[in-house]
Amino acid sequence: MQTYLLCTIHGERFAFDVEKVDEVVRMPWVTEVTETPIDVHGIINFRGSSIAVVDPAFRLCGEGTESGLDSFLVIVQLDADQVALIVDGVENLVEATPKPAPTEAATPSFVRGHFDDGQGLTTVVDVAELLRADVQDFVAHARESTVPPP
Repeated sequence: MQTYLLCTIHGERFAFDVEKVDEVVRMPWVTEVTETPIDVHGIINFRGSSIAVVDPAFRLCGEGTESGLDSFLVIVQLDADQVALIVDGVENLVEATPKPAPTEAATPSFVRGHFDDGQGLTTVVDVAELLRADVQDFVAHARESTVPPP
């Protein structure tokens, strides 16, 4: 059994391994950066460091999130970097043993499995697999950017 942070994106439930989650914060001001991958919103100054803000909805739901003051950022660890994932809502922590994802070709590599905690079906997502190579490159370079504190 593993512990997951349950989040909602476009009304669907997703779970992130709590060991990868550093923190959950309200959506702050995001500094836009030109010529970035479509799912990168920009960068933020988070506790003195510049980190990338990524919208996982493009890969999870097929369309971006309309982020606003009621959105949240799930700050996750990605190797040596942190990345902020935009989510519509954060529900709670849950312990679960997901059923493995089907091995058929239609299942994306970032889906690790599913579970039903009585509140509905939840998709378990591997953050490192979720972020494409071009996004991971941007995440790695974001720490070199300078964003003034809010």
